Amino acid sequence: MFVCRYEFKGDHYVMRAKPPFDDWFDWTKSWTDLKKTKTDFFLATNATFIASQISPGLNHFEPWVLCLQSELREGFVKKAQAQAPIPSFIPDETMLQAIKAGLLEAPVVEQPLKTDDETLGGKVTYWTFYKYMVRLGGEPLEERCPSLGLPGQ
Repeated sequence: MFVCRYEFKGDHYVMRAKPPFDDWFDWTKSWTDLKKTKTDFFLATNATFIASQISPGLNHFEPWVLCLQSELREGFVKKAQAQAPIPSFIPDETMLQAIKAGLLEAPVVEQPLKTDDETLGGKVTYWTFYKYMVRLGGEPLEERCPSLGLPGQ
């Protein structure tokens, strides 16, 4: 939120007069409206809109914002798919007879997808952030804990 809510003035950062996403903090809105506002952002596919919300002077963070928003979007989509009810199939008596006689194959019932709220099905983890945040403005950043390493290294 910092890269959208603040702008550089002189030698310091100040909050923008009307920062984007200000309605995220409007406690007069209902929880349903707040959820919709935030969900719309996380499911947005318009990278130009998202990038346009970043304050001038903080545009080095744009790749981070776009990549992380994309990972969050994929995680929320995965979660929604996991929560979607799977239609149940109940064969009628004629179908049961045909299945028993070997004239018809029993339908395959799909199992629900697995996901979790903590990582949105593995899409949002420490390593998700790490892989995008190792560079800023094209320059590598100093690792404070290089012994952690990336998975598979």
